[in-house]
Amino acid sequence: ENMGIKPRVIVANPPFAEDGNTQRAAKFIEKVLSWLDKDSQFAFILPQSFLTASTHGIPNARRLLTENCHIFEVWQCPEKTVGIDAEQDVCIV
Repeated sequence: ENMGIKPRVIVANPPFAEDGNTQRAAKFIEKVLSWLDKDSQFAFILPQSFLTASTHGIPNARRLLTENCHIFEVWQCPEKTVGIDAEQDVCIV
């Protein structure tokens, strides 16, 4: 509503922090998917644990992706690949 127009492409590196028992990146994915229309595109840099985790809201975020999106590629990258001081393995969806 505040943006004026809906984005058709979103590229993001959401925060990897946790709010209580929920990963912020999982909340971010849920929010972004509610913004995008059919045929929109996105790329997210996420903690690599996003691919296999069974807690912190991540399974729900993965389910939303698989039910609502056509996954083009998923890259797994070792630590220090993304970010100057990054010391966490990441994936790019």
